[in-house]
Amino acid sequence: GVKEKWNKELQFLGMLPNRFNPRSLAQKDTLSQLLQNYSHMIIPAKIGIRSSIPEALSEGIPVWQLKKTSAREAAKEFQEALEIIYNKMGGI
Repeated sequence: GVKEKWNKELQFLGMLPNRFNPRSLAQKDTLSQLLQNYSHMIIPAKIGIRSSIPEALSEGIPVWQLKKTSAREAAKEFQEALEIIYNKMGGI
């Protein structure tokens, strides 16, 4: 609907699993099913639930500027996902 209504040139790059909890059996099962059935539509990266993300948002800074382990892990996840998205866009 967004493409039809707002931007006819819009290209679908894929779905990015986010707020993923690797300890949740239900979420792991759902992600597994998505990958089995829609792997061509899934960006092969995921953004987990990390306490540093809302903290960075509330402080108005990028997550990688926080001095926490969860922030470093979140930064790695974001970097991986954004690199894939960048490459799908043709490295523009």
